[in-house]
Amino acid sequence: MHEEGPATSCLPRITDARIVVTGAVGLIGRKLTYRFAQAGAQVVAVDLDAARLRKEFGGVAHILPVPGDVADEVFADDLFTELASSGGITALVNNAALTGIRIPFLQTTTEMFEAMLATNLRSVYLLSHRAACAWTQTRTPGTIINLSSPGATRAHPAQSLYDASKGGVEALSRAMAVELGPFGIRVNCLAPAAVSEVADRNATLPLRTSVTPDDIADAAVFLVSPAANHITGVVLPVDGGLGAQLRVPNGPSSGQGAA
Repeated sequence: MHEEGPATSCLPRITDARIVVTGAVGLIGRKLTYRFAQAGAQVVAVDLDAARLRKEFGGVAHILPVPGDVADEVFADDLFTELASSGGITALVNNAALTGIRIPFLQTTTEMFEAMLATNLRSVYLLSHRAACAWTQTRTPGTIINLSSPGATRAHPAQSLYDASKGGVEALSRAMAVELGPFGIRVNCLAPAAVSEVADRNATLPLRTSVTPDDIADAAVFLVSPAANHITGVVLPVDGGLGAQLRVPNGPSSGQGAA
C-alpha cells in the first residue's frame, strides 16, 4: 500500500462523490487520485499501465484501479456501462496525456499528430460524452475537469502537437460548459505550469516556487466540491503567476523598445 499522508485540512470534504481520474499513475494523476480519496470520495483510477496501476492502488481504501486505454471507444463504452451498473459517478477528471515530447514542427509526422490527439483530446471527448449522456439520462448533475496547459494559448518551443491538443481541450471544454450547463453539468479546466515533485525555487515565476502536484490536486478538489457550484467554463491557471507576467525578449542592453 502506498497511501499518502492526510489531505490539506482547509479543503472541502466530498464524501458523497465518486470520481473517475484518468492517467492515474502519472505525476499529477497519482496525487489527484489520493487527494480525492483523502477528501472522502470514492475514486476510479484509470490508466493504460495495468501493472503500475495495481502496484500503486491495489488494496488502497476508496480507490478502484481500472486498466484501459481511454482513447479506445470500446473501453469508454464498457467503462461507463460498468459504472452505471454500480451507481454512476459524480465527477470525471480527464488527466491522461502525452507530455514532454519535444519535436520541431517540420520533423513531426501524421502518426505523431494522431497519437497526440488520441490521448490528449479524443479521450477527453469520449469519456466526457459518455459521462454527460449518463448524467442527462438520469437527470443528475455532474462535474468534468480537464487538464490543460499554458501551451493551449501560448506556444512551447518544439511542442506544436501538444499545444494544439491542449487548445482543443480548452475549446471543447468551453463548448461543453455552455451546452451542458442547463443540465446542471459543470465543465472546467486546470492549466498548471511545469510541475515538480516538490516545491523547488523557480526564479522564472512571480511566486518564485515551482508548481507541485499538491497544488493541482487541491484546486481539483475545490472545483469538484459544492464550493464551486457556480463555476463553469473557466480555465483556472495553477501556474505560480506565469500567465500574468510579460517575458521581454532579449534585446539591446539599453532596454529601448521593451514593452
